[in-house]
Amino acid sequence: MSSHDTSPDRAQDKSTRSRFVRWIDHGEDGIYAIIGVLLAITALALLWDASVKIVSGLLWHRAQFDAIGVIDSLLITLMVVEILYTVRVSFVEKSLACEPFLIVGLIAAVRRILILTAEVWHLQEVPPDLFRMAMIEMGLLTVLILVLVISIVLLRKHGGSAAIF
Repeated sequence: MSSHDTSPDRAQDKSTRSRFVRWIDHGEDGIYAIIGVLLAITALALLWDASVKIVSGLLWHRAQFDAIGVIDSLLITLMVVEILYTVRVSFVEKSLACEPFLIVGLIAAVRRILILTAEVWHLQEVPPDLFRMAMIEMGLLTVLILVLVISIVLLRKHGGSAAIF
């Protein structure tokens, strides 16, 4: 039998496979759409949370409102928006891009440095062990940030829209 067999059974198999692939493709698109909607709702809720913290701080004329909470909410919002972008790109191009994941990692590392700094700064007296651990974590996060930034620059310079798969 040749590889160009055009028998009715072979044509039926191709037709069945084709329908199955289309069904899976539509299912994948539906899942991406649902994830996108849920991520958008999450981003809006995080923005609402940050807005409420800012407005309540201004209304109560507090000199020091929950600035760390606001920054935390906004940075998490940025992370969610980058993930939403990744979902959109995956939906449209049928591939998974590297850069948004690097950006999410970068935002997460910066966020952790800000939170860690605020946590240590609020303590009246920092125990030496806690200070040492915080400095080690900040050092590792700094190295991570440098690696992520270099990766993003190299990706943009050489890869442009390199896809994971």
